[in-house]
Amino acid sequence: AKSSYDALSEDAKARVTNVQKLEACLAKIEAIIGDLSGKIDAKINALPAPEDLTKENFGTYRDAILEAKNEYTMARQSVKDAVTKSEKLQQLVAKLKEFNPLLAIDLINALPEAEQIASEGDMVQIISVKNFFDTLSSNEQAEVANASKLSACVEKCSKAKSLVSPLAGAS
Repeated sequence: AKSSYDALSEDAKARVTNVQKLEACLAKIEAIIGDLSGKIDAKINALPAPEDLTKENFGTYRDAILEAKNEYTMARQSVKDAVTKSEKLQQLVAKLKEFNPLLAIDLINALPEAEQIASEGDMVQIISVKNFFDTLSSNEQAEVANASKLSACVEKCSKAKSLVSPLAGAS
């Protein structure tokens, strides 16, 4: 509507009687964009500086970084353009991509060997690590040098589950 109004000749603009309504709508839209971008900026501000994100502490901030990234990604372009901290967010997301495979490697190393899985707790831990691994991009997964250990553990859990499941209703 604004571009149509702006395209009018001065004579035609003089005949428009409700231009104040258009201006009020535009002001409301700008306020909404400011509110939305402000909320995204606040989430980003609450995050550490990219240089302060380490392998040791990134797990603490991972969900918050992903939440801010998702909100930014889902925002309309006009909101994205108004976000002032998008560069910081991009740097933090890049750090996540760097640390995700390292965390996966550490989590897998902490798992028992497949032949040593002995409890439901072991299986829950394996499933938890597998769920994290599945959230990684294919490039990140390719960097996890010990992914075969996780696969062996998941396979063992699947076999154990299939052996126990038919007996579950037999008692």
